[in-house]
Amino acid sequence: MLTRIGIGNVEPLEPRTLLSTYYLSPTGSDAAAGTLAAPWRTLAAAAARVGSGDEVVLRGGAYAGGATFNDPNLLIRAYAGERPVVASPIDDPNVGWAIRVGVDASGVTLRGLELVGGYYYCVKTETTWGWGGGTPLYGSSHLLIDACVLHGSGRDCVKVVPGAHHVTIRGCEIYDSGLRDPSNAEGIDNVNGDAMAVQECYIHDIATNGVYAKGGAADCLIERNRVVRTGGIGIALGFYTDAEFFDADNAAFYESIDSVVRNNYVAACNYAGIGLYAALRPRVYNNTLVDVANGGQSGITLAPGTVWVSDVFTAYAPNRDVQVYNNVVAVDTAAPVFRVRVVDGHSGLEGTIGIDNNLYHRAGGAASFRDDRAGGFTGSLAAWRARIGGDGASLEAAPLLDAAKPFRQTAASPGRDKGRALAGFAGDVEKQARPQGPAWDIGADEFVDAAPPPDTAAPTVELVSAPVLRSGGGTSYKFSVRYADDRELDAATFDNRDVLVTGPGGFEQLATLFRVDAPGDGPTRTVTYRLAARGGAWDASDNGVYTIVLRKLAVADTSGNTIPRTVVGTFSLRIPVTTAAFVAPPPVTPQPVAASAFEHDSVLDR
Repeated sequence: MLTRIGIGNVEPLEPRTLLSTYYLSPTGSDAAAGTLAAPWRTLAAAAARVGSGDEVVLRGGAYAGGATFNDPNLLIRAYAGERPVVASPIDDPNVGWAIRVGVDASGVTLRGLELVGGYYYCVKTETTWGWGGGTPLYGSSHLLIDACVLHGSGRDCVKVVPGAHHVTIRGCEIYDSGLRDPSNAEGIDNVNGDAMAVQECYIHDIATNGVYAKGGAADCLIERNRVVRTGGIGIALGFYTDAEFFDADNAAFYESIDSVVRNNYVAACNYAGIGLYAALRPRVYNNTLVDVANGGQSGITLAPGTVWVSDVFTAYAPNRDVQVYNNVVAVDTAAPVFRVRVVDGHSGLEGTIGIDNNLYHRAGGAASFRDDRAGGFTGSLAAWRARIGGDGASLEAAPLLDAAKPFRQTAASPGRDKGRALAGFAGDVEKQARPQGPAWDIGADEFVDAAPPPDTAAPTVELVSAPVLRSGGGTSYKFSVRYADDRELDAATFDNRDVLVTGPGGFEQLATLFRVDAPGDGPTRTVTYRLAARGGAWDASDNGVYTIVLRKLAVADTSGNTIPRTVVGTFSLRIPVTTAAFVAPPPVTPQPVAASAFEHDSVLDR
């Protein structure tokens, strides 16, 4: 990070932060300049020297892990066409991770890296949770892990801690968790990190659960992933969390709130393909679950959360207001395809359940359903329908999936055109539009008779809110833009490097992502950005017209089409000049002046 200042008698320029790019190479030196020609050697050196908004580019080869990056808005990426490997041992407790993102390092992107090992994690976020002393609770948020390979961890591959919100894990391969301690070793372990998105990942050979969001994590989205060969559950909304990690306003101890699991292929799991534990308003849509519940539970399992609060009180929370539509649920054992559990007399389901248009199958026999509530029940699909008063449009049949790519339907699949249209998304596991026929298909895949025409149209952007700022003292300014695409925008491309704002006096600064109006991909999204005030607070010296520029390649659709560099619009600051109130000086009493006072004044003498 470089700062430009005035020199000598030239009027000083206003300080500006210039974003820098630094390079690392296994053959570099930490005494070098960090340029492409003279790269640094270690991540530790880079972490100590970079500043907010800088870019760190790793040449191919091996690097020692264990570094912590504490500056926001960093881009840490592989050099084009090369694969850097950042590795930490799993048997050294002093090296807990391959890379850690510090508590103040929000907006960091990790792209194209191979991250290996760590006594605990391949990647860990950080939080102030547990610091005490009235410290505000927050974590390293808006982290993007993009097109990385993460494997061989001591425990979890990715750890998302309380307060680390808006973490996106996209296009990654994640495998071989728990090589040191396989007893509690998820592919992705999220404890109370809101708005996490896990998209288009291949998660496989996981010691325990493939991915879960628990501890009160809200507004999470898990979509278009392949989760294969897990020692526990494939995907879980909620699980079991200690009371200290829940938000204070989550008095009912819901483990998951308003989160979505959709368009995933889940196979070869020891326990449930999808598990819901104390989930409030979970939505489970268009997933394909095959060969799941091999060691216990059921294809989809609903269970209450169990939170030990004190020696005299344990809190139990049910799943409430559940939606389960358009899923393929197939088991190869005698396990139920669907089960509602009761634990210590506490139900795994209360409120409403919307369940329909699913395809159930058990290899070698009839699918069974189990409900432990109200005296218990185990029975067929027909008996299950009668018990719950739903699932009327669901089917029981072999799913007849593609042998080579089993997440795909075939022309003979019985779930074709048997699903229901659902709001909020329109694509399948491969981003193909739904429907391709007269109705949606059941499962993660939408069958296509012929390849769809290529998508070559770039999204568009327009400014929708940029009010005039007429009062000083604020520390930031917010504006909103609307992105639109003929198919679907790639929501993971919204980040802290999208928009550059220029203005009077050489002002030039990146705006940071503040809010997206809806989770996940979609044809339109309204995104709000926040611009930090120059000097810490806006005042009249900042007045003028500011220009909002969308940077080249910053925002894309799900086909990879990007918006070109675009001047989106302007906004103005018109803050009144503040003048100090006039204070009259005290009265002065005239004093006589002696003549001698002027004796030597030649002017008066004349």
